[in-house]
Amino acid sequence: MRILDESSSLLVKLNELCSSQESGNGEIATKHGAVELTCSICSKIKIDVRSNAIVVPCLRALAVLIHEVFRKASGPRIVVDLLRDSSFDSDLLDAGFAVVAAAATGNEVVKEISWS
Repeated sequence: MRILDESSSLLVKLNELCSSQESGNGEIATKHGAVELTCSICSKIKIDVRSNAIVVPCLRALAVLIHEVFRKASGPRIVVDLLRDSSFDSDLLDAGFAVVAAAATGNEVVKEISWS
């Protein structure tokens, strides 16, 4: 549980650091693999009640870091799978759909993924 808590707080910090477009932190983090790392973390999470502590910050970080790299890292598929497997937790759904909305504004790939 300690590892989940530490990972969660690091993802929250990443989100905070990259939220301001003026800082340039999002571009720097993206250039150094933040999207790929965050997608990799999300892809390894099994959804259950305890996983929201890591899934929500992970999805919120992705929403901030969305770029073309997200598509190349299988991000849309990972997010759709997480949302499909969720227990309809409002925080998880909110964070997941923030990623979907961010991706949809500049990337049509999310619309191509089948929800069934």
